[in-house]
Amino acid sequence: QQGLRHYRELYPDDRYPNGHEDFIRALRTVAKSQEEAERAEEAEAAWLNLVHAAQRLYPLEEYPEGHISIAESLRYLGVHYSDNDRWEFAVNYLRQSLGVLQKLNSHAPQSDVHSELNLTLTDLARVLNEQGETEEAIALADERLAMNRRLHPKEDFPIGHEDILQSLKSLSDLFAARDDHEQALHYDELSLQAATALYPS
Repeated sequence: QQGLRHYRELYPDDRYPNGHEDFIRALRTVAKSQEEAERAEEAEAAWLNLVHAAQRLYPLEEYPEGHISIAESLRYLGVHYSDNDRWEFAVNYLRQSLGVLQKLNSHAPQSDVHSELNLTLTDLARVLNEQGETEEAIALADERLAMNRRLHPKEDFPIGHEDILQSLKSLSDLFAARDDHEQALHYDELSLQAATALYPS
């Protein structure tokens, strides 16, 4: 909280009416510290403040495709709700995060957007699977794998890439959760091949 007061003094509303990225970073630090202290209500309030601060700094009229800070803050909030078994809220905010990232990715693909997409697709697939929505979870995991294969083609990454390996493992786990042992074994074998290529003994 002392850090937030410091940043409010550095970036007063009369000079920075939309806020500042440094203030967003400070809010993120506060929210994480509340999570680590297991103060669920305070953490929820901090994550909500982070979302509002990001939306204020990057308003829709100036950033019609959204901004990665907004997507990231929405994902953090969604993960907070999933960690506290508030599944409907978790799915809602993770879907919002995914929507922003998909717009950004279609408009101007960038490595930081791809990294955040990896995280959001993983988190949303996990939450949906927890709620028994395994088919949609598999579709999201498949989307993640396809994206990572496009980003890391064999001609540029002859031994593969960690993101592809993790995508394959996720699909194996999800098919196992659906009791589709044939597909689970298929992706398990692919992930083993990917791991052997990346980390030969």
